[in-house]
Amino acid sequence: MTTTYTLKGFADSVGRGQGFLLPIFGRRASNADFVQRVSDTGVILGFETIGELDARVLYHDQVDDQAVAGDAAIMAFGFAEDDIVVDRLDPFRRKLAARLNDPILASNALLAIEVSEFLGDGQKRLEFAERAYLDIERRSAKAARHWSDLSLLSADVRAALAEESGRPISDFRKVVAIRENERVRLAGLPADLVSNSRLHRHAVRIAMEGLPSLYKSGESTWPVDAGKFVERHGGGPDAEAIVWLVDRGIAEARSAVEDDFSWRVDAFGPEEFESFTRAAKKAKGTPAFAVIGRDISQIEIDRMLDPRVTTIEIGASVAAPRIYEQEEQRRLRILVPPSGFNGSRGSAQSIGAMIRLIVAALSAERGRSKHRMHAFVKARGMGEFPQIDACAAIYDRLMLMNLGTSGGVAIPGARNDHRSYDDRQNFVELFEDTQLLEGRRVRHEMRKSAADLALLVPIRRRRREDDGEFARLIKALLARRGLNPSGGRSDDTVSFYVDVAGSLRVVEIPDSRGSYRANWTLSDVLYHRDLDRIETVSVRPDATPSVILGMLHIQNHLVANLRDLSAADPAGGIWSILGSQFRRQSGGLASKGRSHFMALLVNHALNRNAAPSHLHQLLFENIHSSALGRELHFTWGKVRQGKLKTHGEVQLFRRSGRSLKSSADAIVEFMIDINPDGVSLEPLTRD
Repeated sequence: MTTTYTLKGFADSVGRGQGFLLPIFGRRASNADFVQRVSDTGVILGFETIGELDARVLYHDQVDDQAVAGDAAIMAFGFAEDDIVVDRLDPFRRKLAARLNDPILASNALLAIEVSEFLGDGQKRLEFAERAYLDIERRSAKAARHWSDLSLLSADVRAALAEESGRPISDFRKVVAIRENERVRLAGLPADLVSNSRLHRHAVRIAMEGLPSLYKSGESTWPVDAGKFVERHGGGPDAEAIVWLVDRGIAEARSAVEDDFSWRVDAFGPEEFESFTRAAKKAKGTPAFAVIGRDISQIEIDRMLDPRVTTIEIGASVAAPRIYEQEEQRRLRILVPPSGFNGSRGSAQSIGAMIRLIVAALSAERGRSKHRMHAFVKARGMGEFPQIDACAAIYDRLMLMNLGTSGGVAIPGARNDHRSYDDRQNFVELFEDTQLLEGRRVRHEMRKSAADLALLVPIRRRRREDDGEFARLIKALLARRGLNPSGGRSDDTVSFYVDVAGSLRVVEIPDSRGSYRANWTLSDVLYHRDLDRIETVSVRPDATPSVILGMLHIQNHLVANLRDLSAADPAGGIWSILGSQFRRQSGGLASKGRSHFMALLVNHALNRNAAPSHLHQLLFENIHSSALGRELHFTWGKVRQGKLKTHGEVQLFRRSGRSLKSSADAIVEFMIDINPDGVSLEPLTRD
């Protein structure tokens, strides 16, 4: 029997709502999320499960949202958060082609090139490429040449080799073409074609004819050599680091890594291993890095590289076996856990910025820590104080990964909160013994990475004393917000009292290493009518909708993570924390937990008659339906959280037949307002 998968939304790894988006699917009787595996011809080969989604998820009206292996792939492209083109492959191409002159593409040449390449429009691609080349050349002529060689010439040479040889393009996926000393050098050719100079020259000529304004000399003055690249003279006295981009999927970030806006990093492509090692030996004292992904294993790297070369491992898991046994580690390793869905690496610009940030942070950190392994994480915050929110998000994430949080290097983003709130104190309290790295050079990279905080932190397993430190941290945070925590046997106690909006409540810090399995029913959720009478807030990093609802049912405790508490206003009481959770969950995938969490809030509004009568009746029927969380779902967005008020737009929709969220299936849209008096609802009207 063929399994059917249902489109749930689109993951936006960059966070700007622009560019190609990754369709996310679900399956009946499974809580997992899935992505398509697509063939070269655009046919779905199958579906793979993905890990936890940190990426923002966007929704869009769909006509045909179910898929099975053998169907045409579903594609999506965002021009803006509320302007997404999505369809099966062929109609998707037609819709995208009709938007090729869109102002969004006109203002983003690199994105426009990606679209024109996808559509096979060579004329538009060249037009956008000329514009992008000039933009990059203004900053660095060298970076512009590398970018055009790797992103344009190499891609066109691979296509020409496949066309002229009659072989699949996958045979040439390793081929790289580089201009070097008035020649074009090819590397990565299949062994049986290395000696076929006629094929090489013909492929390069075809590629250059398609890029006449960027490669004007043509074949007559551009001899072609095949084999290994000649040695580059990298690692000069001005270079602050030497980087080998091992994976071909990462190699396109080369121009971004070498972006010498304020400081120089020399980068080498996958085929330049020998040049990299020579440059690393020649530039004594200059740190050398190898950036790896999935194309090569750690064992192979250890065999190939001098142990003094630091590895940056993109998409690495910090939960792998023996990860904490660092006494056996000779090499310094930087692990970059997946920042979004499995396999997501982000744009070449964001990868280049991340590598440069790691180089800068490690340079500042050297000698401070004896640990041989570090984790690098970054986050983009929400709300009025994005750096504070990003700070708390990273702390929660490290706790979920069972990692310590002290002794690292923190890099704040370009959006500065210092004048509004003492977030420097947040750095001090959240990340003990952490160095703050600021300045123009890292601010430029943070802006490109679209992050509000990045952290390089030594990898060590959380200890029991870390729980005591976390309790002291929560007390300090609440005290600074005017809540005056009191009680308990010592600073390390896991339970104490605070005066929240005139009522005494218990704040509880459970063991961070404990696990919890959430069990609840919809009737359990709707039983909790008096949310303002919750007496205990349990602070833990795994404050998912499922855990929140399960703990409410079992113990009448409201589970909140550090991010929820940081955004909450003490004067708003328990409702400010619920408002923070409503904000934090905005834009996520539709699920049983999220839909039941919204039912909890809606039910409170209905019980206090804080909704118009027609909306009251409609929502009452649907939140008491056994289909809620299966066919019926809530989703919400455009959330704003102010001092004492959180509001946003909510939609209740039904999944039926083969439609995700078309207007026919949207049952109702409404505004929700969460304030110190509770929850109220109003109809949402569209102009």
